Amino acid sequence: VLENALPILEEFKAQAIMMVTSGVLKGALVLPADTVAGVTTSQAADLYLDVQAVRELRDRGVAIGTHSITHRSLDDLPHEESALEIARPREILKDVLGEQVD
Repeated sequence: VLENALPILEEFKAQAIMMVTSGVLKGALVLPADTVAGVTTSQAADLYLDVQAVRELRDRGVAIGTHSITHRSLDDLPHEESALEIARPREILKDVLGEQVD
């Protein structure tokens, strides 16, 4: 994203929003689950953005929004887990970025 997409967005002055799956942010939260969105947690470290990258995107004009924690299908989860998947990402990103995120 930082090396490929962002320079093009900046060149054309295009607005963008990044919906962050907060459970895989390196340095913010390591999930106890073995998989996140079908990817093992060890693979996630190489595939997902880290905290510094999300901060840089925000600082360079990309709006940051919340997704779920793990990107799992909410229909397949018990109510309590679905509620956590929906509510907790805002708190995580607020802690990471130091500001409210929608």
